Amino acid sequence: MESNVDFNVENNSETSRCPLAPVLNPQLSKLSGSNLGDTSVRKATTTVDYSLGKRSKIMLLKVIGLVFVGLAILGVVLPILPTTPFLLVAAACFAKSSPAMQKRLLANKTFGPLIHDWQKYRSIPRKAKRIALLTMVLSVCWSAFMLKSLVLTALVIALVTGPFIFLWRLPLSK
Repeated sequence: MESNVDFNVENNSETSRCPLAPVLNPQLSKLSGSNLGDTSVRKATTTVDYSLGKRSKIMLLKVIGLVFVGLAILGVVLPILPTTPFLLVAAACFAKSSPAMQKRLLANKTFGPLIHDWQKYRSIPRKAKRIALLTMVLSVCWSAFMLKSLVLTALVIALVTGPFIFLWRLPLSK
């Protein structure tokens, strides 16, 4: 027989139903008593400090954003690495963690308009789209030439097909 014991857990004045509360917090299981057939709703109050978790999330997003900016800088020098997707990921990370860093990216005269168009209209310039699609096709051809294995070549094609279709369908910026 299934028990219908639910817990209402109050965190910072927000109440949410949590049927797994006894599993997640063993102290709450003491509140349910030994009668598993009891269908009454029990109330347990817990206090959770999210400030440390929020600060660590912000710091992690800043670090990830900086790593992607570094990869984008490498992408400017190395023809194999794309620059634009790395900058878009960095801008998304900075939007959640550091508005000042996001403003610096948007103020860049080369990449700022590209990032702005992506964030506002979800579009990319014709030249960037052509370069990205051509790079993908050339990468698949080079991989097929170097791998010389039909299975691995099919795997590369399968992995590139989704991003290729995504880029193909993107609208062009004005």
